[in-house]
Amino acid sequence: MKNMRYNPIERYADRSTWLLDVLLYLPRLLIKLLS
Repeated sequence: MKNMRYNPIERYADRSTWLLDVLLYLPRLLIKLLS
């Protein structure tokens, strides 16, 4: 965790990966709710 402070690029990459996972998961959740 100490490396996160010195590596903002890696930190941003982790955040964008998390956002991408959420964006990919939301449509599936909506489909499950609507069907």
